[in-house]
Amino acid sequence: MCRFPCPYERWDLGPGESQVIAHCLKNAQRAVLDDAQGRQCARAHGIAVIGTLGIVLFAKRQGVIQAARPVLDTLRRSGMYLSDQILTEALRLIGE
Repeated sequence: MCRFPCPYERWDLGPGESQVIAHCLKNAQRAVLDDAQGRQCARAHGIAVIGTLGIVLFAKRQGVIQAARPVLDTLRRSGMYLSDQILTEALRLIGE
């Protein structure tokens, strides 16, 4: 792993994370990343980060979805790792 000011290309990230970071550096946008190393790299380069959980909670708060739990349950069944503790706390924060 590389530390800032090391270029993101030298962080040994996957191609998806690298593409997201490259795009955000060129377009000054927030990165959607769940990978811990990708998030660390993005933050080291001054990029704001949000994860899948954050997007689902935001959608619930904005009224885009009626409930977060079904979406998060589907994501977990599809392979997204989300501990029971984090799930419970996230749902508590949005009143579910």
